[in-house]
Amino acid sequence: MLLAVVFYLIGYAAWVLGLAFFQDTFPSRLYDWVDVMTALVTLLVVAGAWSGRRIVTAVIAAAAAGLWLYQPPGPKPASAIGPVAALVGLAALVAAGQRPPLSWLWLAGALVAGYLLAHLVPSGDVLPLTAGLHVSATIAPYAALGSTVLWSIADARPMAGAALFLTVNFTLASLPIGRGGLPWMLAAACCLVVAIVAIRLLRRQAVP
Repeated sequence: MLLAVVFYLIGYAAWVLGLAFFQDTFPSRLYDWVDVMTALVTLLVVAGAWSGRRIVTAVIAAAAAGLWLYQPPGPKPASAIGPVAALVGLAALVAAGQRPPLSWLWLAGALVAGYLLAHLVPSGDVLPLTAGLHVSATIAPYAALGSTVLWSIADARPMAGAALFLTVNFTLASLPIGRGGLPWMLAAACCLVVAIVAIRLLRRQAVP
């Protein structure tokens, strides 16, 4: 559960950071700087999960929630429901004593790099190399999450976290607000099956 929340926050933060950095208005527009600050503070909360510092993580999570609720040019509480709920959940899990192993840090870093790379490489370029780079950047986050399937031989927790994250992500994309439709619903169903398999593996690995 902790890793699923971490992935969710990384996805939101990297998306906002990419939108802010790679717009024509950056760095002259103040709104873009607020977006950058929101994303960076959110990533600090994610780092707090590894530090295990409960009070510090809770304080930074509260600051990040405030930034998500205030998205210029005016407050947007509806669009902040997801990030704020994830921030509260992460702070609660850290307060309960949960802390991800250091061996999972590379997965979080790969996810951030993949999301940012997807924004950096232009999508409308007809050059084969650039087009290929864009496709590679787009699938990079999913490739990082998919690597947890191999990791599940030793530890199924990353696989469970990645599958739960993608299940929620694809489910939201399939809703009317996401306008994703049937393909996203099928993707969510497949990820849910993977999550169930990962949870069963976790139970087996927990047996001495």
